[in-house]
Amino acid sequence: MPGTAIIVELRNRFPKNRKLVEAGDKMLLSEGGETKYRLTLHTARPAKAPPPVAYWARLTAYQPTPLTRTQAQALHTIIAASADGCCAPSSAPLKDRRDCRVPPSSLPGEASFVA
Repeated sequence: MPGTAIIVELRNRFPKNRKLVEAGDKMLLSEGGETKYRLTLHTARPAKAPPPVAYWARLTAYQPTPLTRTQAQALHTIIAASADGCCAPSSAPLKDRRDCRVPPSSLPGEASFVA
């Protein structure tokens, strides 16, 4: 049977009432002659494991989309045929693309190369 107490008794005899609640009893608190509160022992819920982090998805979400094969070939052709002669010939790969200045309007497709 649950123990009953008024709020004033709970405050004045707290150690005794706390031991009753810790023993597994329920305590009903009344105020003004009617029961208003139920005091029970608090049991903590087990913590849920956090969801796994998709590191690869987070990493690739911020990467720019690569050029398609046709866009890369068109870019290579434009760089190789550039009139200023600052870029590598078409048979050799580019070592540093910051050396080549190609206007964005000269590339076919939706992507553009801006150095």
